[in-house]
Amino acid sequence: IDLQIARKPIQQINQKAATFFCKENDEMCKQSFAVAISLIGPLHDIFENPNQINSVCETMLTCIK
Repeated sequence: IDLQIARKPIQQINQKAATFFCKENDEMCKQSFAVAISLIGPLHDIFENPNQINSVCETMLTCIK
C-alpha cells in the first residue's frame, strides 16, 4: 500500500486551510490552522510508520491474513 497517496491530500488540506481562513500576513492565525486535520489511533500508527501495518492489524483491527 502506498500511503503517500493518502498522506499527501491531508497535508494539502492543512496547508490550504490556513490560507483560506487567515489574512495574508497573520502568522498567528496560520499557525493555528497549521494542522486542520490529523490522524489518531491505528490510522496514525500506520501513516507514521508503514512498517507497523502488520502490528497494528494484529493488535487493533480485524485483518485478513
